[in-house]
Amino acid sequence: MHRVLMEKMSLKRVSVVLCTYNGEKYIREQLESIVSQTYPIHELLIQDDCSTDATPLIIEEYKEKYPFIRFYRNKNNLGFNRNFWKAFEKVTGDYIAISDQDDIWVDTKIEVLVGCIGNYLMVYADSVSFFDKIPSYVAARKEEFVLTGLRFISLQYGVLGHDCLMRKELIQITPKEVREKFVYDFALALVARSKRSLLHKVENLTYFRRHPHASSNLLQNVKGGFRGYLDGFLSLGKRNRLEISDRYRLMLPYLSMEEPLVYQYALYLSSGRILGIFRAGWITYVCRSELRGNTKSIMNKVRAYFLPLFLYGKWKYIRSLWGEKTILDK
Repeated sequence: MHRVLMEKMSLKRVSVVLCTYNGEKYIREQLESIVSQTYPIHELLIQDDCSTDATPLIIEEYKEKYPFIRFYRNKNNLGFNRNFWKAFEKVTGDYIAISDQDDIWVDTKIEVLVGCIGNYLMVYADSVSFFDKIPSYVAARKEEFVLTGLRFISLQYGVLGHDCLMRKELIQITPKEVREKFVYDFALALVARSKRSLLHKVENLTYFRRHPHASSNLLQNVKGGFRGYLDGFLSLGKRNRLEISDRYRLMLPYLSMEEPLVYQYALYLSSGRILGIFRAGWITYVCRSELRGNTKSIMNKVRAYFLPLFLYGKWKYIRSLWGEKTILDK
């Protein structure tokens, strides 16, 4: 029925990519929110990364009810990042929407995003985080705070995969080395942004579940405060500096000279030199209002200056967290 409706109305085909791993507790809610979309789904491509719970059984149950569901199971555990990239290669639609296994979509999400993507490569909306109950109301994030250039490349945060709708061609034009070096949502946003083809829709369209078992919530365990800076100093070894400099060197061609401080920040960190880290810190200090809401206190000024060092300490943890050979930053 979905396919017939799309053919009659000449609608763009939307492929939803959902990667799963031991998500039996919440996946039914997410599947219900996807199959209940007001915009017809061309295909729901689900790829499971060797779950050991009832997740595959639940998916098979939904597959019997909804013919547009395509289900794949990995023979070996790939980790969340490689699992998404591998799944992207299987899509047959015009647009790709990314789904986490434990979120809940607003029923008009795909309809809204398809309606505003226009000629852009990627559009992203906002999401509302919750733990047990969906909040009745929450204001959308301010657009100017979401994706300023320095915040994007320093924190590598601002565009979350579950908020996005993108053209299939964005996958095709993202180079292999970028895929391997960065988390998938940052990599895709980096390429789209470099082509001035990234649009922000200021509207909450996803309820983003936060709980102890969510993959994206695991970084809550990273120690902050003084320990975070100490970890940064301990991570200044040559090997770690070279690895981080490689990722920033790879980033440079995708940054615009029209944002000179953003480009200079990446250039300093691409040098692989300790001095470059502290020079980058001067930029985060000067631009601290872009990175932190409250910049008046002395402590926040100090934190802004040492932000690159603080992130050095976190990256080592993040890499081991995802079991990747390259540094992943979520």
